[in-house]
Amino acid sequence: MKRVGIITLFYKTYNFGAQLQAYALQKTIESLQYECEQIRFKWSNVQTRIDYENSSVSCEKFEQFSNMIPHSEKIYSPKDIYEAANQYDVFVCGSDQIWGVKRSMPYYVFPQITLSFVPENKKKIAYAASFGETVLDQQTACMISESVKMLDAISVRELTSVDAIKPLTSKEVVCVLDPTLLLSVAKWDEIAVTPNTDIRYIFVYNIKNQKNIDILAQNMADKLQVDIKKIGYAEGERIGPREFVGYIKNADYVITDSFHGTIFSIIYHKQFMTFGIDKLEGNYSKNARIIDLLTQVGLEERFAINPNSISIDIMEKTIDYDKVEKILAWKRNKSIQFLLDNLSKEKEKNRILAEKTKCTGCGACMKACPLNCISMREDEFGFAYPSVNQEKCVNCKNCEANCPVMTPSLFLATEQMIPEVYSFIANEKQILKKSSSGGAFFHFAKSIIEESGIVYGARYSDTLKVVHGRICNASEIEDLMRSKYVQSDLMNTFEDVKRDLLEGKQVLFCGTPCQTAGLKSYVGNADNLYTIDLICGGVTSPRLWEKYVDYRQMPESISSINMRNKEMGTFLNDGHIDFQMEITWGNGEKRIFTKEDDLFLNTGLRQSFYRESCYNCTYKENNHVSDITIGDYIGFNLMYPERDCQQGVTCVIVRTHKGKNLFEKCRTDALCQRQDIRTVIENNAMYVNSIRKTEAYDYLRSIFSDSSIEKLYYESRRIEEFSKHEDTLYNFYLEVIRNRIIDKVHIFQKYGLSVNDIPDVKGEILIYGAGKIGRLLVDSIEKNFVGFIDSKLSLSEIDGYRVYHLDDELISMACEKDITIFITPFWDFEEIGEKLGKVLPNAKILSVERIVDGL
Repeated sequence: MKRVGIITLFYKTYNFGAQLQAYALQKTIESLQYECEQIRFKWSNVQTRIDYENSSVSCEKFEQFSNMIPHSEKIYSPKDIYEAANQYDVFVCGSDQIWGVKRSMPYYVFPQITLSFVPENKKKIAYAASFGETVLDQQTACMISESVKMLDAISVRELTSVDAIKPLTSKEVVCVLDPTLLLSVAKWDEIAVTPNTDIRYIFVYNIKNQKNIDILAQNMADKLQVDIKKIGYAEGERIGPREFVGYIKNADYVITDSFHGTIFSIIYHKQFMTFGIDKLEGNYSKNARIIDLLTQVGLEERFAINPNSISIDIMEKTIDYDKVEKILAWKRNKSIQFLLDNLSKEKEKNRILAEKTKCTGCGACMKACPLNCISMREDEFGFAYPSVNQEKCVNCKNCEANCPVMTPSLFLATEQMIPEVYSFIANEKQILKKSSSGGAFFHFAKSIIEESGIVYGARYSDTLKVVHGRICNASEIEDLMRSKYVQSDLMNTFEDVKRDLLEGKQVLFCGTPCQTAGLKSYVGNADNLYTIDLICGGVTSPRLWEKYVDYRQMPESISSINMRNKEMGTFLNDGHIDFQMEITWGNGEKRIFTKEDDLFLNTGLRQSFYRESCYNCTYKENNHVSDITIGDYIGFNLMYPERDCQQGVTCVIVRTHKGKNLFEKCRTDALCQRQDIRTVIENNAMYVNSIRKTEAYDYLRSIFSDSSIEKLYYESRRIEEFSKHEDTLYNFYLEVIRNRIIDKVHIFQKYGLSVNDIPDVKGEILIYGAGKIGRLLVDSIEKNFVGFIDSKLSLSEIDGYRVYHLDDELISMACEKDITIFITPFWDFEEIGEKLGKVLPNAKILSVERIVDGL
């Protein structure tokens, strides 16, 4: 059975419509015989979550309702949402205003909630997505146009949204119903909670707390001689989604300024009146979606901008729901058919090699194809990917057999040895100055050339494009020296290497680990081929580099670039590497830009523009196919503080006997020392780990085509600052709530109250969280306190009490006796409670915050 993941405004969203539409879409897809769940995604900014926590709703009842909806075990953030890509076969974004909550959603999350994190080989559907308005600003339009390119099927909730999105895509865009209208009345009855009252009432759902709505409702209530039940986010009864449905179901009349308040009035055939959430008319009004809905079902007269403009006589006019239901039945069938068609339809699959997230662009597949069916085509970022001519392809699978990603074991060197690690510092100061690190590559290349060999490596072309070049003269080695943080264009390098090898020449190839693997897949393990790869952190977009070069070319053209200027030294005090961008212009002017301030070297920007495969690189630790691996020896200055190493040190990892022979020829030209490979693993994160995507990744890529590097750099820094602000606000809010809880616990203790006297407490007691609140609460426990549970594995004891973790011992102990667990973390209470409930299903789980708030 296919697994479907839905991403919408679900996680920590205490909004009636948002939760009910999430429930309805999950139930609808599940009824179509799919396994389906909501993806818990932190879509909102911290202030929005704080506002929800302090609104006039029952957060506890909202959490209970959201727990009823099948959902992902993991809670994803913009930093790790990519991990969800492997959990589902089909992805659905929507419904609700996923494209229109600008104030509540960090702008850089927008592409992610439109499924930018899902790989191309998986089906992506937008169901009933909404903007909330009909006129899109330029930034939103730009992001949507980029995002919808990747969607396989697009449906929107409002007819006006069809017109807004059609100019942005060549795909068909259809209008479908809000998910809440897909479920029958009987299905909503299953969850509706009947109000605990025998009194007839008008239900008032006043989002904006508009006083003139309250006045009109009171006049109507007086005429009908009924009571008023009011809810809203500013004031009203504190209820959850189930009570919301029950209130509308049992109301005599509904007055609202809410979209979903209107929908549920229609579902339950209520007499109702809807008023504007703002006083604007036209496309910029937030009322557009309500007007659109009512227009589609022929109930335009049930809407008014201003309550003062409506008479009670119009409000009392009876709605003919037979006509409404006929329209809805047709639209409901059309909407469900959209889901059926697009969930069941398999994604078109061309002859594909490695997935885009794994393809390194080495071109080995193209060169292996006997019919020339494969060409390498660049994407918008300048990364090359194979494109297969389906008409010519005969499915011989030579491409797969020669792809180092799909069959990696074929290309390992046959003479692998236990890696030996050396530090390498060239004796000649001029060589050190011109090198990225300690000058090892220069000496390896020089050794090969002195034996009439050929060397291949990355260099700058006349237009400053990074390409692979071929040299046979020692005077040309400098062209290949120094790091170039861009994926090089290999052009005809593989064919040239093969020709040189067949002519019996010694060849040294230096490139990234994936380029080296691609070469070996093409030429094999020739005895006269020496390969050097890198401790690689990833390769940057060639198009980003083009934007940078264009920026720096003005007003004078560039004559040379050095990304690894070391005039300020190499090592920082913490052992990490420092370097600068050096640019020389045609007029002789030379400037040096620091790593942090340079628009290209700045890690925060480049980290969003690496090749997809770099974020999940397979060539880590000892998964290299080269003879030698080289890179910066990070931390060397801390290991040997007495050494003068500020001009750089190369870490040389010898992997084969052939590589060892080459190293031995060169070590006399340098200060070399055998090292422990553990120092490399401990100090150089890129030796073990892949680069991680940033929060800005999807957003920056969505605006890439139309942005200068200045704008991309600015946006990257702006997102960094926003994230810092979010962290500060979050921590401040937690501290405020924590202090409030502590004060109330002190009051609890002042009156000599005991935790053991709380009615829900039974058996032995554990406290989840060994922080301030947890340790303070211990003093209010008279008996049966066992200890703490904490997520920090390093904690084993606090104040003489044992600290448990969710391990077997705790489970066995809890299963034998009654147990109560007090959870001290308040923001994540429901998530922690859910985890504990799975491990300890019989435990009574209580929130300290909710207990003390009841005092």
